[in-house]
Amino acid sequence: MTSQTFRTAITLGLVLVLGGSAFAHADSRSDVAARNRATFALAVTIWESGDVARLADVIGDHYVGHTAAGDRDLAGLRARIAAFRAGLLEPRLTIIDQLSDGDRLATRLRAEGRDAATGAPVIMVGLNISRFEQGRVVEEWPVWERVPAAR
Repeated sequence: MTSQTFRTAITLGLVLVLGGSAFAHADSRSDVAARNRATFALAVTIWESGDVARLADVIGDHYVGHTAAGDRDLAGLRARIAAFRAGLLEPRLTIIDQLSDGDRLATRLRAEGRDAATGAPVIMVGLNISRFEQGRVVEEWPVWERVPAAR
């Protein structure tokens, strides 16, 4: 074996070993991102159905939601879901797109339904940044706004 062939073999071996661990790390990040996306999708179905008994599947015990109205805990989240469902009939939430970075997931959403008081159509758009621990949301920053009715 020539010295050039030996160096090539060593370099290739290092690339495979180091690259393999880098790929494994990338795969685990990809797995975490996929798990977080699936958890968030389940949370969306809870908002649609109002089935707050399932929150333990997606929300961590020390959850904090940072909202414009102030911070809320798990009880506050339950109350907010109930108020949302009381004000918006037949809600349908759509995940438009998501960006993941480590333990954070940014999600752009659209909510549609009918105003409970008037029956008029309602459309809202939102952005939610969620932080996950062990596959559950432990912290989030939601921002929603109502889309003005068409003129």
